[in-house]
Amino acid sequence: MIEYNKRNSIIVGLMVAIISVVLLVVGFKFILTNGLLIQNIISFIILSIILGGISSALHYFKLKIAFPIFLMGIIIGFFEMYRTFLNGLNGWSDLVGIIFLLTWVLIGLITGLVVQFVRYLYRKAKRWIFYLQMGFSEVELNLFRSVYLFNILIFRSYT
Repeated sequence: MIEYNKRNSIIVGLMVAIISVVLLVVGFKFILTNGLLIQNIISFIILSIILGGISSALHYFKLKIAFPIFLMGIIIGFFEMYRTFLNGLNGWSDLVGIIFLLTWVLIGLITGLVVQFVRYLYRKAKRWIFYLQMGFSEVELNLFRSVYLFNILIFRSYT
């Protein structure tokens, strides 16, 4: 089981960043057989740090659905990038490959966040429906909500 703490989140972000920069360099240097300039390597490092930072933030905030969906978006993006590189589109494969990578990363991030938000709304609605079925009045629900928020703010227990 993955433990969600700050140290593990930093490790996850570094792993994603290092693997991403290696995959980008391998793709451009060995598959496309293009020479790499310092500017290209710096842009690969910046892109990889952004991907690592996003994955680290998703892991740190314990978004247990958004995090794996985002990682799947990265994996599919690299797969599509390599597939485009191997097809060779008359000199446009490098640009199209990067566009595919960024598109799939964005799709993974947005899909993960939307699914995570829908899960959050479902769990909240399920809790309030339970309380309404138990016969609580609106005043009692508002009182319970106030006590619940007070508990979160003071004692930091999210049960």
